[in-house]
Amino acid sequence: MAKIYIVTNTKGGTGKTTTALHILPTIAYLNGYQDINYYQLDDNNKIDIDSKSISIKNYTLKYTENVIDSVELDIELDSKVVNIIDIGGGNDTKSVLNYLKKSSEIEPNEITFFIPINTNLSQQKNLKDTIALIQDSYNKPKIILILNEVNDIENYKSEFINIFGDEIYGIAPITDEIEQSCYKVIKIKRDNLFQVMEYRNKTLLDGYINALEVDKNAPTLKKQYALEYKEDEDIEAYYAKKRGLRFAKKIVDTVEQFPKIS
Repeated sequence: MAKIYIVTNTKGGTGKTTTALHILPTIAYLNGYQDINYYQLDDNNKIDIDSKSISIKNYTLKYTENVIDSVELDIELDSKVVNIIDIGGGNDTKSVLNYLKKSSEIEPNEITFFIPINTNLSQQKNLKDTIALIQDSYNKPKIILILNEVNDIENYKSEFINIFGDEIYGIAPITDEIEQSCYKVIKIKRDNLFQVMEYRNKTLLDGYINALEVDKNAPTLKKQYALEYKEDEDIEAYYAKKRGLRFAKKIVDTVEQFPKIS
């Protein structure tokens, strides 16, 4: 069945693009999806990353109708496609959700909404506002809350006082609201890998597919690198190749810790 993932938050800087461009495509790939489309709907930002595994398309808000039409077409043509729509913050969220409510033919049960947040306390209000906007557009929507940049997966609640509150600081929890409105809460560990991939102008999924092959062949490659050093005695080149093996292992290990999404 085709999937439509809409990543949104009325506030910027919550990790929407990291979620939409790096995390969700990789999780979709792990779930067996090969055809993955990423649509950015944003008047202020443009993604400029090369990808062999994700079709990346940038649109401004005035082309919202075209994006939704493209998603509907993708669904008609391919039942195993994942369409990820990354909506900019603020009025961008309101505009796109309003269009979906009034004009889209996409069925509500075909959409999963993802709301990423980090530990910033000020994001509590934006989270509530975003949930309210989604619920105003759809009856009983499927919403997944993503806790980004978690330092300690086992003790994450103390980090997210914007959700779980803090008695010492007099911050009330909103856990009841989250339990009632969100289908699931997933945690993503803080990792510099996401910004490293963007710095290298690559998506995490492209890096993961390449890293899988490298990591699988690591024993053979180690022997090959040793023989190459014996031939050319270039120790810096040898060090660089070994770093490449460790980097591949890092990518594989990170991805394999991602939570599953049904």
